[in-house]
Amino acid sequence: MVLKSPAFTHKGMIPKKYTAEGENINPRLEIEEMPEGTQSLCLIACEPEKNQTHWAVYNVPVTGSIEEGRCEGIGVVNDFLTTEYIGPGPQQEEQHLLFQAFALDSPLTVPGGRSSRKIRAALQNHVIDSASLEARYRGTGASKES
Repeated sequence: MVLKSPAFTHKGMIPKKYTAEGENINPRLEIEEMPEGTQSLCLIACEPEKNQTHWAVYNVPVTGSIEEGRCEGIGVVNDFLTTEYIGPGPQQEEQHLLFQAFALDSPLTVPGGRSSRKIRAALQNHVIDSASLEARYRGTGASKES
């Protein structure tokens, strides 16, 4: 399975448009070579160094692409207390946003709420294959509220 985006290359700089300093919308993602038997997808965007989930959506229809600014599926409450995509912030140090796509053998049932931790637990025993795409960003150091 391969995950890529026309907006940036693997380990490349994510455009400001997809950050908290820009429009703060998810980039278009393309998923190639999905394994046979894939019934559902789960997408997670996280900042591994900070152990922060920026975006998580499960029961995403099996298609070859996720459109810019939207994603069908069930949104999960991220570490910013929203179900919406939150891009990298204005911090001047380099940030790494890891996009992950999981091909699942069935739609997920998530008992007891929709937190990112519960989604990761629900993924166990359902992942057929996965792919990742890393983006980097260095903010301007000023928040939008300033």
